Amino acid sequence: MSDEPDYKERVRKAIFEYTEKIKKKQKGPTRRNAHPEKDVERACLALMRSWGWSVEIYEAKATFDPRRGVWRQQAMKSGTVDCMGVTQSGIAVAVEFKAPGRLSTLRDNQRDFLIKRINQYAFAAVVCGPEILTEYRKGWELLRSASLDESRDYLLSVLP
Repeated sequence: MSDEPDYKERVRKAIFEYTEKIKKKQKGPTRRNAHPEKDVERACLALMRSWGWSVEIYEAKATFDPRRGVWRQQAMKSGTVDCMGVTQSGIAVAVEFKAPGRLSTLRDNQRDFLIKRINQYAFAAVVCGPEILTEYRKGWELLRSASLDESRDYLLSVLP
């Protein structure tokens, strides 16, 4: 008879842990890291807009479907960069943002997307902060005034 309170407590604890586990599973997976890419995105957007560029964010993110327990891709084509728009003079802009120190995480389909835009003489780059974006813009504009092909080659050379 002295084991009965222990048994009841163990059952209560097991039921509680099980229900907490189910609740957590229904919420879906949680993000394990901070959002350093979002910080880069915000700073670069403010900078590009201060230059008079009309740019928008395009998120090709997946969302978690708790009913099926899977990630579902949205309609945006895989490889589409984070930010697209135009300069004041009507030149297309395509920018992929990466967290500081993570430029090497550029996927092949993102690289292909950027190369296509650069070959169409757009400003396209991968950046990890507003400083590098400013550097690329200055180099690109300087070469663009002399030769479209040189500005294209410059942007291709700075892709990671």
